[in-house]
Amino acid sequence: MREGVKKYFQPFVDDLAEIYQDIELEGQVIWKGKRDCAGRWEVIKKQIKPGMVIFDLGSSTGYFTIKIAKEFPSCLVISMECMHAEANLQRELLNFEDLHNVVLLKHRLTVEDLLEWIKCVESIDLLLAVSVLHHFPTESTLDVLGHLSRMIPEIVAEIPEVEESEACGQGAIRHLAPFKDVLEMHYPSVKALGKFKSHLGDNERNVWKARKILSRGGLLAYWNSPNTIKRHTISKVAGEWKIDDKKKFIAGVNVWTLLQFNPIWPEPGWWQNQALYGLKIVRITHNYISDIRPWNMLMTSKGLEFFDITDKFPKGDQAEFRETDIDKLVTVFTEMKPLEWKGL
Repeated sequence: MREGVKKYFQPFVDDLAEIYQDIELEGQVIWKGKRDCAGRWEVIKKQIKPGMVIFDLGSSTGYFTIKIAKEFPSCLVISMECMHAEANLQRELLNFEDLHNVVLLKHRLTVEDLLEWIKCVESIDLLLAVSVLHHFPTESTLDVLGHLSRMIPEIVAEIPEVEESEACGQGAIRHLAPFKDVLEMHYPSVKALGKFKSHLGDNERNVWKARKILSRGGLLAYWNSPNTIKRHTISKVAGEWKIDDKKKFIAGVNVWTLLQFNPIWPEPGWWQNQALYGLKIVRITHNYISDIRPWNMLMTSKGLEFFDITDKFPKGDQAEFRETDIDKLVTVFTEMKPLEWKGL
């Protein structure tokens, strides 16, 4: 491995309180983590299918996120990590690997977030929650899992065993025990994928896979949508998503949702260029366009894509396309925040 590469990353590694996950550069493990990542990856990757949208919750420095993004380029990974040093290193690694089928969110997920998110149309295929659920406050742990299960039809998860007295979140661990029984409260199909050595003492942890048929109705089109009259239904049956009666389905996550969670990768310039290029294409291919807004964009494994942009609106309606909307899009993707559209 090039020495200059390791030298560049060393300060980011030094900022970590501990090296929890393996850190790879140019295909080599340069910094060995405290836990068995490679063994877990061997069972996790068997659960990944091309074209999936995967939510890696508590992704740390991104070992599994990066593995998925590299080995399954048609997948989109939404990676969420709240710790400053871990998120910063992961961003640098994603940049180094030039991975743009990943969105990294530097955010601590809360029950309040989930109560808003589950009101919306969303099509995430798989939740990856490897040793993270017990880090939520004890009183929130069951609610977090319950809300996530309402939105995501499959989960691969692991928590410490009750016997691991050195693990943090002892109250949450007890709330989630026995974990198989708790998973079965939300998912009818639960199976163990394998046992792996804990990094704490002489213990092992089960990695579980759970799944169900999912159908949700009465949903808003997007986060905090003012249109509460028109509601939507989304379902996943036999491996296929369907939204209302639409024939075309695009795998992705609403950009307006992502903006609620402090995205730090890809960088703002990438989002700006993607939005402007996408707008150029739709203006070429459609005689009429209307609602060009961040909530009418999906992040996909291939980049940003507009949808529902040819709906007819009366002239003068606030959803009608105006040339100034282009500048507004650029502003949103400069700040990378859910800015109030009317105020721009």
